[in-house]
Amino acid sequence: MLCSMTAYGRAKKNYTDVEIVVDIQSVNKKHLDCNIKLPSECGCFEPFVRKFISERIGRGYVTVSIQVLFLSSYPVKVRLNSAYAKILKDSALVLAQELGCADAPMAELLPIIFKERGVLQVSLEDIDNEAFQARLEEVLGLACDELVAMKKRE
Repeated sequence: MLCSMTAYGRAKKNYTDVEIVVDIQSVNKKHLDCNIKLPSECGCFEPFVRKFISERIGRGYVTVSIQVLFLSSYPVKVRLNSAYAKILKDSALVLAQELGCADAPMAELLPIIFKERGVLQVSLEDIDNEAFQARLEEVLGLACDELVAMKKRE
């Protein structure tokens, strides 16, 4: 059966301690080219995701976006990179002076600094990698099933 190369699949699953959302998009390409977007604290699972996708999707330019929301019972550790945050704050204050808006309140600047990658460093402590990988595999499978079904419909 001839299938389309352009398709989209999405799956979301809530567990007691974590929520996983997987979006997969594919467009035409002769070979498999996989772009994976994972939260930095889950980077160790990228080889697993790449292998899983290569086994389920034959070819195409595939973008896999995985979002993970750790609930309060999950062992997550957050560390503030104060030195980097201070450099960002000082740079923002210099820029504000140069632009003539130095009276901007710090309360408006802090959310912007916190959004900058690297200011907050998240790590998972005492995580059961096998259990998390099994959950990730389940949600990836659901998203792949939806993507393949859309390819067949096209």
